[in-house]
Amino acid sequence: MGRTARRGGEAVNVPHVEIVPTVTREQAERFAQAWFRWTIHALAMCDVFGAAEVMEYPDDREDSGEEYTFTPEQDRYQRIKEQIVAATLGMAKGAMAEAFFSAATVILARERER
Repeated sequence: MGRTARRGGEAVNVPHVEIVPTVTREQAERFAQAWFRWTIHALAMCDVFGAAEVMEYPDDREDSGEEYTFTPEQDRYQRIKEQIVAATLGMAKGAMAEAFFSAATVILARERER
């Protein structure tokens, strides 16, 4: 169910959405923690890391149709990449929580008024 609001003299249906009275720091921290967990395991992170062009992937495989195994160079590349990505996300987690807190507070306050 929604409610009717006036916008420019015209009646507009505003769909009902449950919104918390206030956004808490704990909610923002949970958002940042979930963002970290989901991002660290996302396959897209490989593409994002590759876009930075800080290391070249040692891809010397030929399509032989056989099961592929990583070379020692590729294993090392993966370990370095994972360390950089994890450290970057860890350093950004606090900023992400703060950004979420600020954005959610402003937007939800506006939406409560609708």
